[in-house]
Amino acid sequence: MLSEHIGKSEPAVSKKVTLGDAIADSLGLSTAAERDAHERAGELNSVFRAMSEGWHSGDFAVDVERFGDAVESACAAGLVVGLVYPPDPENQYDFPAQATQKSPVFRPDCLTSAQMASPEWEGRKGVGLFTSNPQTVFEMAHSFVSRYGRVLPNLAAAVRPSRLVIADFDTADQGRAYRAALRSGHPEAYSDEPTVRTPGKFDPATGKWLHRDGGHGYYVLPEGLEIDGGSRPGGWVVKAEDRVFVLLPGSKRTEGRYRFAGSVGVARSWLSTGSSRAPGKARIRATGHRASGSGTASAGESAIDRWAAERTWAELLGADGWTETGSAACGSGCRQWRHPSASSARSAIAHGPGCTEFDQGADGHWPLHLFSDSHRDLEAGTFTVFQYVLQARYGGDMSAFSEGEALVDYDPHTAPGKALAAGLTAALTTVTAVTTSTTSSGATSGITVLPEGFMDGAAFILDAPRIPPAWWGAGKLVLAARGEATMLCGVTGLGKTTIAAQLVRASLGLSREVLGQPVAECPRVLVLAMDRPDQARRAYARIFTEADRSVLSGRLIFWPGPPPADIAKQPDLLLAICKAAGLQAGDRLIVDSLKDAAIGLSEDAVGAGYNRSRQIVLADGIDVFELHHMVKRGGDGTSPPKSLADIYGSTWLSAGAGSVFVLSGESGDAFVTMTHLKQPMEPFGPVTIAHDQDTGVSAVDRKSDVLVIVATAGSAGITAKALAVALFGKSDPSRNEIERARRKLSGLVGKGLVVEHKGTRGGGGGARTETVWTAALPAITAPPEPGE
Repeated sequence: MLSEHIGKSEPAVSKKVTLGDAIADSLGLSTAAERDAHERAGELNSVFRAMSEGWHSGDFAVDVERFGDAVESACAAGLVVGLVYPPDPENQYDFPAQATQKSPVFRPDCLTSAQMASPEWEGRKGVGLFTSNPQTVFEMAHSFVSRYGRVLPNLAAAVRPSRLVIADFDTADQGRAYRAALRSGHPEAYSDEPTVRTPGKFDPATGKWLHRDGGHGYYVLPEGLEIDGGSRPGGWVVKAEDRVFVLLPGSKRTEGRYRFAGSVGVARSWLSTGSSRAPGKARIRATGHRASGSGTASAGESAIDRWAAERTWAELLGADGWTETGSAACGSGCRQWRHPSASSARSAIAHGPGCTEFDQGADGHWPLHLFSDSHRDLEAGTFTVFQYVLQARYGGDMSAFSEGEALVDYDPHTAPGKALAAGLTAALTTVTAVTTSTTSSGATSGITVLPEGFMDGAAFILDAPRIPPAWWGAGKLVLAARGEATMLCGVTGLGKTTIAAQLVRASLGLSREVLGQPVAECPRVLVLAMDRPDQARRAYARIFTEADRSVLSGRLIFWPGPPPADIAKQPDLLLAICKAAGLQAGDRLIVDSLKDAAIGLSEDAVGAGYNRSRQIVLADGIDVFELHHMVKRGGDGTSPPKSLADIYGSTWLSAGAGSVFVLSGESGDAFVTMTHLKQPMEPFGPVTIAHDQDTGVSAVDRKSDVLVIVATAGSAGITAKALAVALFGKSDPSRNEIERARRKLSGLVGKGLVVEHKGTRGGGGGARTETVWTAALPAITAPPEPGE
């Protein structure tokens, strides 16, 4: 229990080890303060890595120990720590109505009556309750648990008192802007990954994500240096002010846990809006695109400059439904505003002339400062006019902003497509060589050597194989073709990841077949385990053992969790991820699943964007196998699919794939139906698949195997229509389904496993007979079921 921690002495901070001069120089740490900050950053890396597992497993005894360890190690590393309310599903703990998952725990919930009455705690609330003394944190947590029962709070650090600077981004676009600034201002950057991956923000009322793919970059602030807080171009925010806190790794919100992902860095001047400065009164300077405040554009200004110069906070906020609620105490020109969904009259302050806390921004406007949870779509922080409109109205989508605000009207020099046209023209005119060859008539023929990316007609049409080469399947039965994406679709719980894991095992040469069909071995496999990576880990663990370690460590790579950005919006990103994992032509990519690779798959623009991304990977010679979901028709999603329209999302997802399989059945079924809706050549199935939940191995149920069905019919044989009835589960199969059954029988005839007995037309006194097929003599007796 937490009471066991009370009375412990505060742990001593371990003595830091000074870096050697050579190492310090290689990192660009030119001062003793920077070297000390680097040492502390390394200490925080160890602390955050240990904390990232969290203390919300459900086993309260275990969680209390984890929570206690997290508090002690965080305080020992110099963090000023406080308590924040955890998720309260269905209001089971009855937290105060005004408490949110970003609220520091209120005084009555973490202080005893005696403490609240004492001079030590008088007037202290919010971040004022944060401390570097673990004993005090334990006492507050003990009061919290005593009040609410078996639930632990989250942990946060006060940013400025902890000598930290936090780079905060909420969306993939903001993340790209942050990383661009990082690479530009600090080439020796520690990692492209943020220190902590944040869980995002989901709106249960609309069923949509307000933002996701965000993160926090942690930086230790060297002594003698201060960094200005506020928004940065591209929408990311620097948190460096007083009264600002950040949830620590291991903390959990309704949407998920804060996870340690990268590393802690040392704050440099690139994080600031201007040059770094000596300690002094903290003022926040908002930044933005350069613009004159008068509305008159000057030479050299961008389209955004001209656009921003014509806007005012009163115009923008009024149009968005905000209400002005009076003046603010920080300056004569500062006004308070209430967001339409907020109860507080002080949702934000639009600062102005005479402000004692904020400076006028480079865009000619004073900034807007939002308070925590005052806006449904935006995090707390400061915003320029451009940044507010980009995030609040367009969700950070720069393309949508440019179109919606008619940005081209502010930049007459913009010629859409001009750069692309110039580049293509240059490529077309760059003919590298002309050679001569002799035709059969003795005449010479000029042969143009085309630029890279082009292919002459003869090679494209006549040199292509008639049967696509398969990496899964053989002959005309191609389940997955090289150069074409393969999709395996189905509702949750039908074994998509189970089948993918078996394909990975066979791809590594540890088995030869999946569902009875051969799989070509490849040098290396990358699995993007984006959908519930912990569950994927368990699925893979069923079919791999310690004996496979040498193969797994050298040839199988996983990316757990969401991609670094929306792949549909950055078509080159998927190939970049493959290259970063060391994949080359002939290697294999498993995407689990499409919904995690791109957001908004029902939109054609998103579907087309992702399809372009997969085609770039395929063009590089890498095989692509994707897991995807279905539309739930009839309320259950268990009925066998009828067409590609049953697959969720834009038509461009299935249109861009060469092979599409669908699993149907009840979630968790040991037996599911697999249908080949789109085929490179001959279809595979439909078949019934049996999943062995203990071994993780799947097999075709012999009762759905065509040869078994034919053998069961005995010497009487079976017609193509009767086989279609058995395969498709319909009393009246369509002509196409009967023809598919006929092709399956013909394929077995070619292998010598089935004999065709042609029917007769009748007439001349003879009766009409149908064509039937029987099993060849060696196959008449079906093999026994396992265990018989």
